[in-house]
Amino acid sequence: MKKIKLILYIILILAISSGCINIKNKATKFEKKEMAPDSLQDISKSLQDILNNLDTIEQIQDGTYIVEESEKGTKETKKEEKLTEEKEETEEEKDKKVKQEILKKSWEKIDKEIEQLHRKWNEYQGEGLKKGVTTEKIDKLTDSLNLLTKSIENKKVKDIINYSSQSMLNTAAYFQLYKDEIRGEANKIKHAAYQSYLNGIEGKNEEAAQFLTNVEEETNKIRLKLKKDDSKIKILDKVGISLEDMKK
Repeated sequence: MKKIKLILYIILILAISSGCINIKNKATKFEKKEMAPDSLQDISKSLQDILNNLDTIEQIQDGTYIVEESEKGTKETKKEEKLTEEKEETEEEKDKKVKQEILKKSWEKIDKEIEQLHRKWNEYQGEGLKKGVTTEKIDKLTDSLNLLTKSIENKKVKDIINYSSQSMLNTAAYFQLYKDEIRGEANKIKHAAYQSYLNGIEGKNEEAAQFLTNVEEETNKIRLKLKKDDSKIKILDKVGISLEDMKK
């Protein structure tokens, strides 16, 4: 998922920079942007954190994870060797133990994130209703979060990717209630990237490409919200380049 990680990194930079307060002039006048409350932002962040940890799990399971020296910890002081004592572990054996520990911790982190996600969702629902969200949309996100929870309990990697990205898509309607937010559009782009990835690994190349083609409208919406901010538009252009690269 290296190409997806690049897209997400660029989107993260864009989302953070768009949340800044605009200074109208050098005096004391400020134009505060209308952004989503922390509880809704935390939901989006937890979904992404789940997928980030899952990426580590995928790499360990498919054998592409490389153990860094810092992850191995400090070397123990060598003890005097005896003929009948246990043999010193090979580097391969050490790496295997480290990976098993990282795998365990990654699943534990995902468990914590899904718990926090449900708390934040319960916290935000009242605010969503006040802003005019329909019960249908609330049920839609609730259902996708419940399916995500079940897939985490069963440790089904592809299902976790699917329902995490579906939940991201379902948060878009909430973020779009706040006129200066770009996270709604950004989450639609993330959804497309993950769904394209899932279709790609199943050999459905046409469907994978179609998901990426459909996000052009979302990047254009972000562009309109950024207006004439050239520095942020340059970041957005990198998202477009990365999406095109994923199609190859």
